Amino acid sequence: MNNTDRLCLGCMNDNGGADVCPICGYEKGTKTDATLLTPGTWIKERYLLGRMIETTGEGVTYIGWDNLNNNVVYIKEYLPTGLCERTEDGSVSITVGKEYDYNNGIMQFIDISKKCELLVLPCLMPVIETIEFGGTAYSIIKASAGITLREFLLRNGGTLKWEQAKPLFMPLLSTLEGLHKERIYHCGISPETIIVGRDGKLHLSSVAVPQLRHAASEFTSQIFPGFAAIEQYEAERTVGTYTDVYGVAATLFRVLIGNPPMAANERIVRDNMSIPAKAAETIPPYVLTALANALQIESDNRTATMSDLRDELTAASGELYKVSPKSTDTKIKKGSSKRYALIAAAATAGVLLLIAAILVFTVFRDQLFAADENSSTASVSAPSVSSHGDIDSSYDNTPVERLYDVPKLVGAKYSDVINNVEYTQIFKFNVKGTQFDSKVPEGSIISQSVKEGERVKKETEIDIVISAGSAELVVPSLAGDSQVDAYIKLLELGFSKDNIEFMERYDDTQPPQLIISTEPQEGTKISRYDKILVFVNSYEEPEGEYDTYESSSEEDSTEQE
Repeated sequence: MNNTDRLCLGCMNDNGGADVCPICGYEKGTKTDATLLTPGTWIKERYLLGRMIETTGEGVTYIGWDNLNNNVVYIKEYLPTGLCERTEDGSVSITVGKEYDYNNGIMQFIDISKKCELLVLPCLMPVIETIEFGGTAYSIIKASAGITLREFLLRNGGTLKWEQAKPLFMPLLSTLEGLHKERIYHCGISPETIIVGRDGKLHLSSVAVPQLRHAASEFTSQIFPGFAAIEQYEAERTVGTYTDVYGVAATLFRVLIGNPPMAANERIVRDNMSIPAKAAETIPPYVLTALANALQIESDNRTATMSDLRDELTAASGELYKVSPKSTDTKIKKGSSKRYALIAAAATAGVLLLIAAILVFTVFRDQLFAADENSSTASVSAPSVSSHGDIDSSYDNTPVERLYDVPKLVGAKYSDVINNVEYTQIFKFNVKGTQFDSKVPEGSIISQSVKEGERVKKETEIDIVISAGSAELVVPSLAGDSQVDAYIKLLELGFSKDNIEFMERYDDTQPPQLIISTEPQEGTKISRYDKILVFVNSYEEPEGEYDTYESSSEEDSTEQE
């Protein structure tokens, strides 16, 4: 798309250049914080920068558009909090006294970004290029449409079965193993940094400089409690492959059980983890054992590498483990096959004995993810867990030959459609533009290129047109409103902000500083792009008139006394 004027800087969809995007609600000209780059800025005359989507102690991530390849990207800017400042021309200057910390961080930022450019890993969002200019650096990342794993779980009952989680997580382990070979440690693995894509697969986001994920660094740290290992909390400890092992295991624990483990810095004082019996009934014993090994607090006792974790999760290593009943730190020791037979028998006899023998976890009767069930997003339309397994059920990514019924999209709000995981995992939606339609509410779908009920393959593209609302609007009654209230009312009705003009008019018979009238008059039908004049009463009541009178009366009274 060479004509980027039609793009919304909030979502990078083609909305026809509307002032207020009917797709995401972003309004043109929205003011940004002085520390951020202005939406509409071009990077290297190729990447159009949009709104900010995330800020961390490392920098800022913006949505963007690659005008060469015509696709959405993420533009990640190195802008560490407290170490630098934004100048008027948009460049970055280092804070005095912070030169070493800033320069050390930017070298790591560039190194990680350039290494990721060369990596082709199943769950890693591809880095297109690394750019240095304006005193800082930018990592351009190809965007992956989807929702966070946390949101996905909330929409799908809170948990997944191991049979469904396994094909999702195995490629993630391979991806992390590839990063580790380049000495890149994520250290922020959690349901917040893993994206469930529209393809039904996991995508790893938020690869960052190591300082960001350590509480004792010069950066404003980003720690995910429950998913961060103990070495991320204490200055004298170092991170490594085992740190990401902990993060993956904690995330998998959350996926299978429904709750994350207790934060590591709390566990080291009082290690008290719990697991519902019903959840454990569906998890193979070797998976519980693998989680126990990978969630050891001390890194020396923990599973060391992704390869080791993969072997344990697939029972491929042939080595089995047991808990030492006298151990105060739940250290896992290797055991014999005979011991494993006893564990298997205990699992058949009762899951409580299995948990006690393998994990030394306290078993509670209460189910531990009631908060998920009560979540306001839990009722959002989404596929059941079993449906997700049908969509992406094989580790080798073999496509499932299956046909899907095209749903009725006409009349539905576009925002509801793209937030429906059941739809976005199966179909690809292309917004072909907007169209005025007085009968279809603004933001709703007018037409779809594939008819409702037609049976199609997965990833079939469906072109849709979105309503821009009625081309004609009725001028509302604004008399007596404040200027702010009147402006908001006009915008909500769909009038263009560029065509709303406030003017002063004097009328001492009307309340001061409020709206007197409009041109055209209220009730008139006009185009949403026609100019509308709104007259504000410039009359002001004489200041202090009544106060002066009261003051004089008091003085007269005093003199008489």
